[in-house]
Amino acid sequence: MKFLKILVKVVDVILLCFLTVVVCSNLKDYINALRTIKGTDLKVTVFGHVVLILVLLTELALAVFSQKIPRKLFLIIGLV
Repeated sequence: MKFLKILVKVVDVILLCFLTVVVCSNLKDYINALRTIKGTDLKVTVFGHVVLILVLLTELALAVFSQKIPRKLFLIIGLV
């Protein structure tokens, strides 16, 4: 049972790292498009991607340090 918990945690960390890299790549593409087009339509998309990256990094920190970080603090921050 302990092996299964460790395996799930490793897979969770790997998937969160992959998602973070994909979102960062998309953000880079949107920033380049924003510079090329010089429009304001993509500013909301860029802001949304930045927020998504912050959420993914928070989830990654929770997945890696879940035993050391108090969960109540992140629950309160998540509700706000």
